[in-house]
Amino acid sequence: MAISGPWVGSSAVNETGQRSMIQAAAVVRLGTPFYMSQLIGRSKWHFTFVPQERWYNNTRWRGVWRKGADTGVWYNISDSAYTIVGDYNGKQIGTIGAVGDSVENVSNLTIYDGPNRNVRILFTRVDNNQQWTFDFRISSYMRDGFRNYDAMSKDWYGFLNGNVGVTISGIITEI
Repeated sequence: MAISGPWVGSSAVNETGQRSMIQAAAVVRLGTPFYMSQLIGRSKWHFTFVPQERWYNNTRWRGVWRKGADTGVWYNISDSAYTIVGDYNGKQIGTIGAVGDSVENVSNLTIYDGPNRNVRILFTRVDNNQQWTFDFRISSYMRDGFRNYDAMSKDWYGFLNGNVGVTISGIITEI
C-alpha cells in the first residue's frame, strides 16, 4: 500500500511497477533529486478507505462519514473502521459517502480547504484491481473548513454499497 523499508527499492517496485527509482519517484509524486528514504511512506494512491454500512433513522448510509459532512448526526465517528488513510496534496479527506433510500442522490466527498474545482477520482479495489471513475461537482457548502463535492453519477451509492468492507484506494485529479 505504501513504500516501506528496509528494502526500499524492492518495495518501490512493488508499489509503482517501475524498476527505475526516478520513474518510481515520479509515480508517487516525488521530484528529483531525492534520497531513497524519502520514498518511504509514499504511495501511488492519494488515499485508501474501507466503505462502511450504517443505518440511521431508517436511512442507509454507505462510505466513511467522518468530517465536514452535513449529516446532522454522528458525522465525526471515532471508530477506527471509519478511517481514511492519506490525503490530497496534504489536505485531509474528511468524508466519502452516500445516502440510499432517498428521493435524490445525496452524496458527500469532503476535502479540507479543497480545490475550488470539480474533481475526478479513480477508485481501485485493492483485492482484485477492479476500477471505477467518478466525477464530483464542487458545492458551495463548506463545514469546518471542509469543501463539499457532490457525486455526478447515480451509480455512486451502488459503488459504495457493493464494496462495503473492502479496501479501496483512490487518486484525485482536478477537472
